[in-house]
Amino acid sequence: MPLRVKCSDGKWYGTAASTVKEAIEQAEAKGLSVIGTVRLPYPCDPRLDPDNPIPSLCWQPDGCMGRTSCPRPICCTN
Repeated sequence: MPLRVKCSDGKWYGTAASTVKEAIEQAEAKGLSVIGTVRLPYPCDPRLDPDNPIPSLCWQPDGCMGRTSCPRPICCTN
């Protein structure tokens, strides 16, 4: 499952990383440190890994944080 990462600049970033370790490595590569992480059903923007082939599909990540699926009856990617 993708992660949403809160970084030292105070912003949340999406990533397709499946482990916290991988997400931390991506943040450190950008000169950021990770303050917290939360699972998302899909990656979201802005991304720590914009070159990853998995697209950003979660457009309302604040409502999906910590969930394993989109809570909307029609997902926001439709």
